[in-house]
Amino acid sequence: MRTVHYLTEEQCSELLAYLPLFFARRKESSSYLRCRLMLLLMLDAGLRVGELVQLVWSNLISDGMSVSVLYVPKHITKTKEARQIPMTARLKDAILVYYSLFLAASVAGDGSFVFSGTNGRSNITVRAVQLHFKKICKACLHINVTPHMFRHTFATRVMRKSPMSVLQQLLGHKRLSSTGIYLHPTIIDSIKAVKNLGV
Repeated sequence: MRTVHYLTEEQCSELLAYLPLFFARRKESSSYLRCRLMLLLMLDAGLRVGELVQLVWSNLISDGMSVSVLYVPKHITKTKEARQIPMTARLKDAILVYYSLFLAASVAGDGSFVFSGTNGRSNITVRAVQLHFKKICKACLHINVTPHMFRHTFATRVMRKSPMSVLQQLLGHKRLSSTGIYLHPTIIDSIKAVKNLGV
């Protein structure tokens, strides 16, 4: 199977549509909601998988509602610098739906991990998330996909609509050169660039 660097919009839509089918076969509705939230936190907020697994509910929920801006504290970031990421509507909705399920199980608390491990106390491991999405993406898209590719997909989508400096801030990069790897010019971009010359 070939490895890709980021997913297309069509592949993202296909993957999100496939998730409920994947878990329906296993009769795991709660696992579907958990997995969907994980995926959207990487696709719509660009979180690193190492940041994802360390999130606690106070990062996502305030006064019983989803936050509008996700605050990623410095102690869980790779660069040890905090950053803020505006939330998409579908991500906010996914947070509330999963939080309601979490509350119903009477295990929610501000300091509780959003994605707990098998013992219910520690956080899920990065490796577990990697293996989980590898299995799902092979079944759905028939390609090798890593969680970092979801972050790469987020970056690619933002880069097409915003200045690189904005993307740098959203990704939490210290150097602009680190952000430059997410530039993926297409033939359509080339046509637009030449057309804009106006000669």
